[in-house]
Amino acid sequence: MGGGVTAGALAEHGVDVLQFERGAYRGTHPGNHERSDGQPGRGFGYDATPLADRMRDETVCIQSQGEAKRPVRPGIGGSSAFWGGLSLRMLHYEFADWPMVVRDQLLEQYYERAERRMNVRDARFPSDGAFRRIVQRSISTHHVALSPIAYGRYNGATEATSRRFCTADPLRDLQETVPSRHLPRRYRLLPEHEAVRVYVSADGRRVDGLEVQDGRGGQKRRARAAVYVLAAGAVQTPMILHRSDPARMGLAATSIGRGITDHPIVCQPIEIPYGSILYEYQPHARVVARPCDDLGGTHPYNVVVQIGNFDRSRGYRSSGSRYGEIVFLLNAGLVDGNGVDHGADGVPIVRIRRCAIGPRLWNEMNAMAGMVVAALGARPLGDMAVSPLMKVTHQVGSLRMATTGNGVVDEDLRVGGLENLYVCDGSILCSSPAANPGLTIAALAERLADHLL
Repeated sequence: MGGGVTAGALAEHGVDVLQFERGAYRGTHPGNHERSDGQPGRGFGYDATPLADRMRDETVCIQSQGEAKRPVRPGIGGSSAFWGGLSLRMLHYEFADWPMVVRDQLLEQYYERAERRMNVRDARFPSDGAFRRIVQRSISTHHVALSPIAYGRYNGATEATSRRFCTADPLRDLQETVPSRHLPRRYRLLPEHEAVRVYVSADGRRVDGLEVQDGRGGQKRRARAAVYVLAAGAVQTPMILHRSDPARMGLAATSIGRGITDHPIVCQPIEIPYGSILYEYQPHARVVARPCDDLGGTHPYNVVVQIGNFDRSRGYRSSGSRYGEIVFLLNAGLVDGNGVDHGADGVPIVRIRRCAIGPRLWNEMNAMAGMVVAALGARPLGDMAVSPLMKVTHQVGSLRMATTGNGVVDEDLRVGGLENLYVCDGSILCSSPAANPGLTIAALAERLADHLL
């Protein structure tokens, strides 16, 4: 996300950009993957069409302490997933651990620019207004609104179908909208080329090369540029710095990867029984509830309430009912005991534990879920439960932005004392916000592009 948006913004202003992508031309949301029966994958009721037929099916095992190993598929756009394209701005309370200047600039201009680039607009389904009012009556501490969704742009026009924004879209959009005569000079994308390490000059002031490896032939090459931007994600970007020379960069090796955090996500599956009003008139709907301005510190979570055809993606099987879920996405500070280390075999070792949810907050969310269930005339499907770590790849904070000298990048996203090395992905976030991080990363990328121009 950060790499594609930064590259697009720079190339649009006439800067020569060479972008290396570890993956092939393939969308990375689980909805893009083929199912076991050979049919195209589906996620949350929409088709996510692969960007091209060719692909590599490699996986990289991420070892999570206390969790099973999870494979990450390297595709164009990295391993991040846009969960239904939900694109939320962070609220003021979520910026508590951030530099104030960054917060103010994102809220004043860069969120708006990112929303224009990603074509963010409210998703609308039949009778959404009535659904929103029902949910609002059951939640007094939060404001309920329609879900802002990133739909993407192609050939300079708004996509007219229901297809959602994919993490690879900024790259395809760039290649299709920048005049072809400029592409060889202004922008070039090399898929299946993985950044391995950066080379630091003898005086420790600049990066004078980037080692990349061709994933198809295995050859290693050294690329040189005036400025380098790493955007490989909260796991892979720290790995690149681990393989380099942290001391010469002015970094303590223990600071790289420290604090990677995945905010808690709590889910209550529900069913809408046959015969209810919502069953008859509301085949699909989704709203998002966010804490009122003065309640963010007391109720630090967003709530997504959605109903629709979830039987395939969630495995629910019961004829005569519609399915849905109430999802709580919590704001969390970074956990310093977590980390990303370089394994002996080169595989990243991610030490990550769940963020604690206190009994008061858990009981509050459980009571809120009960009120929403009652208001919808629904039935709970089992108990409310915490989702597995790293399930939706919201992990952030492994190269946090400095606030009091405790970070890896500064407010301009520059690494250590180096003049020309920057990072722009989820690793630089100073907290794991309740808001899905995609829009914030895109806004930071727009801001970085302005700084580099």
